[in-house]
Amino acid sequence: MRQRLLPALYLLLFPLLLFAGVEMNVIFPHGFHVEDVGVACDQCHSGVDDSSTGLDNLLPEMDICLSCHDGDTAGDDCAQCHLDLDDPQPAPRISAYLPKFSHAAHVADVTCEQCHGGVTASMESTSRHLPQMSLCMECHSTPLTIEGCQLCHNAQESLLPLDHGPDWVKMHAAVEQDRCDMCHSVDQCEDCHTGTAGEILFHDENHLLTHGLDYQMRDTDCSLCHTDNTSCRECHNANVIQPLWHLDIDYLNGVHGAEALIDPAYCLLCHGDEAESCDECH
Repeated sequence: MRQRLLPALYLLLFPLLLFAGVEMNVIFPHGFHVEDVGVACDQCHSGVDDSSTGLDNLLPEMDICLSCHDGDTAGDDCAQCHLDLDDPQPAPRISAYLPKFSHAAHVADVTCEQCHGGVTASMESTSRHLPQMSLCMECHSTPLTIEGCQLCHNAQESLLPLDHGPDWVKMHAAVEQDRCDMCHSVDQCEDCHTGTAGEILFHDENHLLTHGLDYQMRDTDCSLCHTDNTSCRECHNANVIQPLWHLDIDYLNGVHGAEALIDPAYCLLCHGDEAESCDECH
């Protein structure tokens, strides 16, 4: 069982944050070097096979570039890669990567492309080819405990995703379940959503009595879970529930048409497809 306090691992924006505020000053087309020239990854990233920490700088030094770009084997025009010829700089390195991450422990069984998807065909240098947490979890699905997380993450590291803010309890229902499953088990849902009769509830047990008022006051955003009004219509139709003013004979004879012209979207909350509903009587 996953522990209740297990912080979420799904750091979707983590690769982008590694380059936050860093200006890319080098043009490097991986696709040309790998697919057209046939350069192997470890020819440029020569230290990757022995790297046991994410603090290692695995970007190629200028000497590696010059081993080909000597004007003979390959062109030596600096503008091919450097945007600022007056002050050419190496590509900014990743300085905030996981200290405990070991490339050496992965390269024997995992190809570069498996983690750095698309990089061998890319014609630019960006952070988009850094692995996201969901990709790591395809292999690292166990052990699902804090100790398992700390195979790569430090104990002092905050693993809470950026979107888990003060409103997360209200908003979490809109997230795809596959993302939640990375860190949370179903029994954790039950801890909050189990009613007195043992059934799984996503609202409090008096919600049927109060949900109409909640909707009108917009205390909760129903559309986070109820993406259409099908569930509303099914329940209301089955229990013959309708607004009281609909029971007035004058409403059917004339008022409803005027209201439909003024605010048709309000009618569609219950009556579904406009043409289909109207055609039943008209």
